[in-house]
Amino acid sequence: MTPDPQSQIVAPAESRAQCLATMLTGRIESFQARRRQNKQKAFWLHIAGTTLSALTTIFLGIQAPDSKNAMLYLKNTALCFSALVTVFGAWEAFFDHRGLWVKYTRTHAQLLSIKASLDYLMLGGTDIKQEEVDALFRKFEDVIAESNDSWLQLRSESKAK
Repeated sequence: MTPDPQSQIVAPAESRAQCLATMLTGRIESFQARRRQNKQKAFWLHIAGTTLSALTTIFLGIQAPDSKNAMLYLKNTALCFSALVTVFGAWEAFFDHRGLWVKYTRTHAQLLSIKASLDYLMLGGTDIKQEEVDALFRKFEDVIAESNDSWLQLRSESKAK
């Protein structure tokens, strides 16, 4: 049985370019959001840990005048702050928001570069060559694959820690 010739119709380069542009736009928005989220999480975990560490030191160093209750309160609060610093440190070590932020920033920039090349190519209108669109698509796939591999590597490293 021979295949139906209609089922083997290949979309023109312009359609493929438009499809790639849509995929790029979606991935760019996704990586932009992930960048922003991980940047904020990395920042706030760092600030919270640093602030609580400083407060722990201050609370342990304060000398309350003749009040055992005040001293007990300060020491217990310092102990709780110290425990939270440990939790925040473990959280950051496991999730590595800073590493993800850097990775997503790099991937975002690479996707923007591909999108700029595609936009430039599409300015030519119907003179788009299939080989050029295919080359950009392969670049797109490589960037996404590299990002996924990098994410898996980060997860493996944090699991090993």
